Amino acid sequence: MDCFICDTCGQDVKVYEGVLSWLNKDGELSNFRVTHRDDVDVQRKCEVRSNNERQDLYKVSSFTGYLEFVQDLLSWWTKGFRIKDFKRLKEIMGTLSLYINEKLSTLIGE
Repeated sequence: MDCFICDTCGQDVKVYEGVLSWLNKDGELSNFRVTHRDDVDVQRKCEVRSNNERQDLYKVSSFTGYLEFVQDLLSWWTKGFRIKDFKRLKEIMGTLSLYINEKLSTLIGE
């Protein structure tokens, strides 16, 4: 299942070709984007230059990586950070959840 779509070019993103990035600035987390990694295809430059935080998509789309990302978000929240782009973050988290659920279902044979 390739359910990730690049926010820059609109093409499918395979988990080993993608990155989740966002802007961490002035106590706010915003501009959450799933894009192709720039180092995968020299013709394609999809990463958002202004974003200063990132996780490889293959890491955050694993069960452990997903939980670590949620823990990071909770940690920032307890430090007073605000999520400015909640709608987009919620969409990305939903897509990650579907991806992980599908992989787990395949693994256990459901």
